[in-house]
Amino acid sequence: MKKNKESWTKNLAFSLVSLNFQSNFDIIVTLNQKEILMKKYVSLLIPLLFLTRPVQAETTIPNRPENGIYDPNNRISSKTIEQIKQFDTQNDVQFDVCLIEDSENQWIMEESNQVAEKWNIGQNPEHKKVVLVTIDTKNRNAWIETSNEAEKYISNRDAMNILSDVEVQLIGEKYDTAVSYILEQTNIEFKKGEDL
Repeated sequence: MKKNKESWTKNLAFSLVSLNFQSNFDIIVTLNQKEILMKKYVSLLIPLLFLTRPVQAETTIPNRPENGIYDPNNRISSKTIEQIKQFDTQNDVQFDVCLIEDSENQWIMEESNQVAEKWNIGQNPEHKKVVLVTIDTKNRNAWIETSNEAEKYISNRDAMNILSDVEVQLIGEKYDTAVSYILEQTNIEFKKGEDL
């Protein structure tokens, strides 16, 4: 009887452990299935986050004025405009300026590319050397685009250095001073390029 009782006790203990293990296993399997489903849903949603951009209005890019200076609020002085004309004539360059007043917080480089595209910068066979200065007055920053031909005279590094120099003027909304300085430095770079 003692042997049967021991055997029965062992069987009961084994059955309870087995039952407990089975129920724990079921819980783990159920949790793992939920975890796998969650991972699948998350893995499907993550690419959507990167593919979508917040909806924002596009910046209005104006048509290129005949003189190449878009300044709707007359921030550029007539003296600076005259200096630009002289620079263009003396160097066979097209120096364009676009002041964007209604920026939609895009990157200035992106806005400048849009202006260059709309204004056909570097596409006119008469003006192969083109420098475009785009100023975002809302965010107070600027960018310099150059055509391939003009890039021989003013490199991206030169452009970045010039923009760094006018940062204070842009923050202070002294756009005429900034454009005048950019023109002056561009002229220096073109002179250096001609001397080579």
